[in-house]
Amino acid sequence: MMRWLGTGVVTLLLASPAAALAQTASAPGPSSAAAPQVAGEDEVSLKNGGMLRGTVVAVEPGKEVILLVPGTGEQRRIPWAEVDQVQRGKYAPSAAPAPAAPPPAAAPAPPPAAPPDLPAAPKRGAPRVHIATDDPAVSLHQVTMTIGVVGAGGSAYGVVSRPICQAPCDRVVDGTAGQQFFFAGEGITPSSPFRLSDKAGDVSIAVDAGSAGKRFGGIMLSSVGAAGVVGGGMLLLLDGLGPKGSQESSFLPTLGGVALGAGAVMLVPGIILWATSGTDYSFQDAVARTRTLRF
Repeated sequence: MMRWLGTGVVTLLLASPAAALAQTASAPGPSSAAAPQVAGEDEVSLKNGGMLRGTVVAVEPGKEVILLVPGTGEQRRIPWAEVDQVQRGKYAPSAAPAPAAPPPAAAPAPPPAAPPDLPAAPKRGAPRVHIATDDPAVSLHQVTMTIGVVGAGGSAYGVVSRPICQAPCDRVVDGTAGQQFFFAGEGITPSSPFRLSDKAGDVSIAVDAGSAGKRFGGIMLSSVGAAGVVGGGMLLLLDGLGPKGSQESSFLPTLGGVALGAGAVMLVPGIILWATSGTDYSFQDAVARTRTLRF
């Protein structure tokens, strides 16, 4: 019995170090962990749509590109005819950006000041103008220069202006020097000029914008219609002065009547369009109520 126990103790003592050595060998240590493989910082794009990543060792245009495959150390030779693009350092790690410095505390903004060419508060000759209109394209313009041209055939004039504000405006407009103003805008017929030198306080101006397209159409119809009326009248006059019964005089009344009638048909609506396409405005203040229609 004692001999069996002794044998068992010796066997246990011998087995314990072997088991410990087996467990130690089977447990992976920190040094035996597989190191992460780096795929390479360069990329070679192929014409067939493929892509190879690694480290470009050599580039020989017209011959080949040598690429070092990471992990295996293999150098792969790619024929130049198969290469579409070589990008070095495409996957290079970028340095972490430095933290941005906090922005300085913003100083409180000063209160808005009036433009240097405008008074700060309404006064006589410099009222606060409100534009009451259904067309948001209406704007107030100031005449800065008048240009006149006089010739043997007649005279013409034009103006140079600058925009002041767009509807509804609601700002102080300086007219103390007797400047001329008018209303205009994109597709809007310019109004007749006016002055603000006799206005004070808050002034509301109702503006009924005229159509520049209607004005142009009215001018064209009136011009063509007037030419038809004049031409038709001249043909009828020639028919009255010419010999009766001739072949030429037989068609003059007909041609003159057609031209006269067609001209009248175009002239009348042309005049109406021209006359009703102006921009109408009226002052709605306590000082004066002026209604002006520009033709």
